[in-house]
Amino acid sequence: MPDTPARIYWDANVFISYVNAIPDRISVLDALLEESARGAIIIYTSTLSHVEVAFSESEKDRNTLNMEIEQKISNLWTDEKSVVSVEYQEMIGGGAKDLIRDAITKGWSLKPLDAIHLASAQWLLDVGVTVDEFHTYDAGLFKYNDIWVIQSSDPIRRNLGCSNRDRHNRALKRFRFIHLRLLQYPPLAELGVQVFHAAVALDGVVGVAEQLQVAGRVQAAHITDEWALAP
Repeated sequence: MPDTPARIYWDANVFISYVNAIPDRISVLDALLEESARGAIIIYTSTLSHVEVAFSESEKDRNTLNMEIEQKISNLWTDEKSVVSVEYQEMIGGGAKDLIRDAITKGWSLKPLDAIHLASAQWLLDVGVTVDEFHTYDAGLFKYNDIWVIQSSDPIRRNLGCSNRDRHNRALKRFRFIHLRLLQYPPLAELGVQVFHAAVALDGVVGVAEQLQVAGRVQAAHITDEWALAP
């Protein structure tokens, strides 16, 4: 049975680094995009990246547009299997708002676009897509690793060859969080226990929304719309 492709979320600044061909980054980014093109990994990003990745530094410096750069940018979004775009929607916006508000309580500052990228990755988890890593060159986002079920890192520090035990531990971390969130809703406490034990039994393969729908006792959207990240 073939290995499941690693799933990675890319912040817009990773694509910008690729377009600018930054010397100490481009070899890693080229390799990751090649792996994505042949199905070894799957890269996700928000549709906002289509707007954020609009020009290169060389175009900006010269006040001149370059057709080769425009084609390079367009090619990023051509193969929808290599780079999967996540549409912005109300639940993602709500999650982003919760992140921004939570950042205030920690004395942090989180920009709206950064919050939307983090919330988009969280939304993928909520609908059953297991995201292994969140790649960004914004070191300010690394602090979210303390509360985040997805490991944020510079692409060069990636570990796509992680063991099944590593994947299992990440899955358990995610479902423990979901279990605790469900317990905050008394009518759903029993369901939270069922979901958690199902996740352990299935090694975290089945998505949360999928399990809630199978349970037939609550619509996943009604819960995920209110969930914030781990406290």
